[in-house]
Amino acid sequence: MRWIKRLAIGVLALVALAVGALFIVPTERIARLATDQFEQATGRALTINGSVRPAVFPSLGVRIEDVAMANADWSAQGPMLAAARLDVSVGLMDLLGGAVSVDRLELVDPVVLLERAADGRVNWDVAPRTTSPSGATTTGGSSTTLPEISLAEARIINGTVAFIDAQADALHRVEALDLTMTLPSLQGRAEASGSALYNGAAVTFDGALDGMAGLLSGDLTPIEAQVAVGGTTASVTGSFGMSPLGFEVQLTAQSTERATLFAAIGQAAPDLPSGFGRDQITLQTGLTLATEGSLHLRDMTLGLDGNSLRGDVDVFPSEQRPKIVATLDSPGLDLSALAAQSGGEAGPSAAPTTSSGWSTAPIDVSALGLADAEIVLTTGAIGLGDATLDAVSARLVLDRARAVITLAPIRAYGGSITGEVIVNGRGGLSSRVNLTLSGLQTQPLLTEFLDFERLLGQADVSVNVLGVGTSMAALMSSLEGSGNVSVGRGEILGLDLAGMMRNFDLNFQGEGARTIFDGITGQFSLTQGVLNTDDLTLSAPLLEALTQGQVNMGAQNLDLTVVPVLLQNAEGAGISVPLRITGPWSAPRIRPDLEAATLQQLNIDGAAIEDNARFALQQKLAEELDVAPEGVTDGQSIEDAVKDRVEDKVRDALGGLFGGN
Repeated sequence: MRWIKRLAIGVLALVALAVGALFIVPTERIARLATDQFEQATGRALTINGSVRPAVFPSLGVRIEDVAMANADWSAQGPMLAAARLDVSVGLMDLLGGAVSVDRLELVDPVVLLERAADGRVNWDVAPRTTSPSGATTTGGSSTTLPEISLAEARIINGTVAFIDAQADALHRVEALDLTMTLPSLQGRAEASGSALYNGAAVTFDGALDGMAGLLSGDLTPIEAQVAVGGTTASVTGSFGMSPLGFEVQLTAQSTERATLFAAIGQAAPDLPSGFGRDQITLQTGLTLATEGSLHLRDMTLGLDGNSLRGDVDVFPSEQRPKIVATLDSPGLDLSALAAQSGGEAGPSAAPTTSSGWSTAPIDVSALGLADAEIVLTTGAIGLGDATLDAVSARLVLDRARAVITLAPIRAYGGSITGEVIVNGRGGLSSRVNLTLSGLQTQPLLTEFLDFERLLGQADVSVNVLGVGTSMAALMSSLEGSGNVSVGRGEILGLDLAGMMRNFDLNFQGEGARTIFDGITGQFSLTQGVLNTDDLTLSAPLLEALTQGQVNMGAQNLDLTVVPVLLQNAEGAGISVPLRITGPWSAPRIRPDLEAATLQQLNIDGAAIEDNARFALQQKLAEELDVAPEGVTDGQSIEDAVKDRVEDKVRDALGGLFGGN
């Protein structure tokens, strides 16, 4: 930290000259000598526009008014430092002995401007001014060593610090800075405390550093610090280095109110749901900033209201975006508040929807492009309101705004879910779901995701679908893909198919009605958000039913035809009454399919007429051919009977012609 040494040498030279010239040299001469010595030590001009007043009592010192330190020659932002007043008091005997004992150092109304240029240059990189052999003035390194210093008290009163970062196109500003600092020696414990306004938010802080000399030499130095912003507090203990920048600390943080914190960083506080830090966020972790710029969290415990995550996190910087690598686990998570939000509650702030269907609110996936990531998550039970994921093992790979989530597996709804979910935010939004669901209980699953609670059973499902769109409504209306389903023994609530067919009565539906089945199997395809099936078959003890038709996933409605047939061992065996199921899937309408029933009856009647005509024809042919009716049963029998009859007639005719011989 050469620049700190050089600034200190410049200030000490200023004090020494001012005190040494006490009562001997005019103040104008003192000011000129002081500024020359400061510039020689730092390479920056020091301008004193006010008075320079030596002081004797209560200690030796100097007061300089209206002082300014020049900025780097490449900056156009004005002085690097300007202060209304600078007071310095020193111990004379220590000074004469070669040590500097500062009783008091006070800056009043200072304005400090720190800058980072677009090319990486910084304005606090100062160098002493030297004279080359040719007589030209240059800046360069210095072998000057810093004398032994003790600082009884240093104060900044009503200070302002601004940091202009052209590389990040950012401005940070601290105002109303009041700071008190003590430094018994360069090898001793330095302590500081104070308060400030950062972007209008009140900040308090205090800290301690063991060994300023080591810090200035580039060593990792023991450090303690605490900071509070509104309802957010943080403390660190560990070691810190400035050249190169790095630290290894234990961090403890807690936040019960984030509006002040986010105001400090110039952002609106997020509206977090319960379970995501709405009421409280806590963090305990080992935190390391490596010299190459990577950040590492070890043995981290993150608390979000009643939820907690443990694990390790690494953040690696890069020119395009940082990369996050993490391994996390949790005993369980309560995400019921998030599930309630996704349910689309009514109200002025609710997301716009199509009627009462899917939300048309734009889905913001810009966060996918903020970082790349490889995250492994293992949890116990995850509560989702009405549903629960019993255990989760998942891996997230995020690369250039494309997220691939691999489930391996999720234990949920009494079964397991494996496969991949892909969310691609590169130039829009698309999502692919390729999952295998084994042994899942259908009622809680369909109730949670489709608001359909009438099917009870244990299902095996495979699905591979792709959706494209910037809202949930657009995604569901664009689905393309296929899948199959197999449900074991279960029930359909609100519908008694066998009762309807036996009694020709549609009242066998509603509360208390049900159809018990042995299994359901079928395949389906999805085109532009419409699911089509032609072989969904239900097998039950008293009947079988084939379902054909479509489900409009985007519009959330059904258009299905169910053709049930009573089995031979059932009362009314052979009866078939096609049913139509139409309307929204939350309240479908079930009624007989009269058109299909009429066509079916016409087919039956036509077959009966055909059978009667065939029987009459058989009787007539048998009579004409003089054969038994049962001998004329099909085309071949009729042809044989005609041949036999013709042969008999020919034989009789020939017999008469030749005299019966």
